This record gives sequence, C-alpha cells and structure tokens, in this order.
Amino acid sequence: MLICNEHNYGEIFPPELDNIMGTVSIYWYFIYLLEIVDKLKSKKIAYLSDIDSYNTWIEFKLIDESVVISVGVGEKEDETGAIEYIEPSNFSYSRWMNQTVDYDCFKNIILEKATNYSEELRNLNPSKLTNTNLIKLENKIVYLIKQKLS
Repeated sequence: MLICNEHNYGEIFPPELDNIMGTVSIYWYFIYLLEIVDKLKSKKIAYLSDIDSYNTWIEFKLIDESVVISVGVGEKEDETGAIEYIEPSNFSYSRWMNQTVDYDCFKNIILEKATNYSEELRNLNPSKLTNTNLIKLENKIVYLIKQKLS
C-alpha cells in the first residue's frame, strides 16, 4: 500500500484471498520504486503503472526538491512498460493529487522499506541466497545508497 500524507492507494488482502485475488509480488513494486528514485532527478517525471489495474497510474513529479505524487487514469498501450517517463494517453487525475514529499525523505523511505523487505526475505529463505531477483533488488539498493553517499 502506498501511503502519502493522509492519502493511500492500494489494498492489502488477507492471506485467505491470496489464491483468489490477482496480486502482484511486492518485489516488483520495490524494483519499480527504486528505479523511479534513481531516474527521477534526471527525468523529472515518472508514471508507475498499477499492474492490477487496466488504466491506473501513479505519477511522481520532481519539482525543486519535492516529489509531487498523484493517482490518475490513462490508457495503457500494448507496449506500455511498468514505468513510463511521458504522460500516458488521455491521462487525468482520479483519486488524489498533488501530495508533496521531500525528495530525500521519499528516497530514504523507499530505500529503508526495500532494505527491510530484502532482509526479511533473506531471514525467511536462508537457502535461497543466490536468488537472482533478490540479488537484483539488493544491487539496486546498494547502488542507490552509494549514490546517496557521494
């Protein structure tokens, strides 16, 4: 669930619905959010597709040193990726808009939560230490932490 100021987006389903509801691994959301953290300084705007929705996007816009986050709807073309850096066709704001968060705070929270997630996966699955997805996640975290320190 994405929580921004007093607004939230997404649902957390109880375990008994895991096999019924179409859900996406939280892993992918961490990968995508880390990618947005990485690219937002240069691209200035990013749209994260809600994979479970046919038309929902979360907009991340960098203005000065703040990230302005909004939820909207727009078309998803066949070749649309999970993250887009141009506004989707027919995009309009829907649920909430213009929630401002300091960029460094945004980055630190994403890094902290992704690190906690990675550590929890390692604790729960000590025999899977060479899982390529986990390694990819951890490499992205390390890269962003090094970038933050330089």
